[in-house]
Amino acid sequence: MINFDLKNVSAIADRLALRQFPGLVITVTGTNGKGSTVAALEAIYMAAGYRVATFTSPYFYSQVEQIRLQQQSVATEKFKQAISFIELNDKKNVLTEFESLTLAALLIFKQSIPDIIILEVGMGGQRDAVNVVDNDLAIITNVELDHMQWLGDTREQIAAEKAGIMRAGKPVIYGDDKPPQSIIDHAQKLNCDLYCLSAANADSYATIARKAVKLFQAKLPVSEQHIVNGLQTMHLPARMQIVNTKPQVILDVAHNPAAAKFIAAQLRQTQSHFRQTVAVFSMLKDKDITAVVAAMHEVIDHWYIAPLKTQRAACLKTLITALQAHDITQVTIEKAIYDCAQMALQEVSNNDRIIVFGSFYTVAESQLLAVSC
Repeated sequence: MINFDLKNVSAIADRLALRQFPGLVITVTGTNGKGSTVAALEAIYMAAGYRVATFTSPYFYSQVEQIRLQQQSVATEKFKQAISFIELNDKKNVLTEFESLTLAALLIFKQSIPDIIILEVGMGGQRDAVNVVDNDLAIITNVELDHMQWLGDTREQIAAEKAGIMRAGKPVIYGDDKPPQSIIDHAQKLNCDLYCLSAANADSYATIARKAVKLFQAKLPVSEQHIVNGLQTMHLPARMQIVNTKPQVILDVAHNPAAAKFIAAQLRQTQSHFRQTVAVFSMLKDKDITAVVAAMHEVIDHWYIAPLKTQRAACLKTLITALQAHDITQVTIEKAIYDCAQMALQEVSNNDRIIVFGSFYTVAESQLLAVSC
């Protein structure tokens, strides 16, 4: 269940004093690049010697992955204790699963007293559970068309939702030099300094992270060497992640047209190095599947498809229809994504490339995150 009314979660957050923290708080939203930005900031501040806490969304195998202290998933026992405490305080059983998880993360952070907390919005902005926390910096990586059934039909409407993470008088970073007007208007309304980065660097999380670090040099000093060291050690699974070399296997959670266009461009740069590129692919039914296929079909020679194991999964007919819309005939159909991944590995040669993409679920169900080069 998705609940866009923060009344319940806010009330419990107030009662448990989970809305303000003594350290720096950064909230990150955007259509694409949220995870990369969070990982970059986490790695940089860790390299500088600070205590860092992060809350990310979604996860691959376990909710424990979403709550990190010092770049490590929180201990399972600590996680269970926090969830139990939140459930005890949810006396009327009004919280959604994500709201309980968010409050559990905030409770753990309160107990850990980090120097900096980095919160990744799950969906949208103003009505996401992480928005119960008052932040010192709002980051909006970009705004594209996604989650339209919940956030709005236009880029301006979606941007207005994401602008909701801004706080009065606090700085805002937008990862492009042409922000939607609704973001400009909201920043002006709240008297926020709005920093819009160069369009040439719109896809570069490091650009955004560097700007964030610069804004808070007085509070949390970071050297250039810390930035370099941090970015060299950052790890973000399933974002153009190569997990095998012969054949090359790439994992990417791209699930909207903008993300698909980006990975298609990345694949195109090295396409001549491989005999063929095959896709292990599936998506959720509430995504723009046809547009994602349109962005990728020119760089894919063969598709392995199957429905995902979730109620939100696109059915097999929907997947096939999206492929047929682009006259794609080189398709292998399996019962599950795991079967697709195994079949692809069996049928390709060492000179081929496999790209697994379409959803966090697709990557998780392929079970290739544990594959070693």
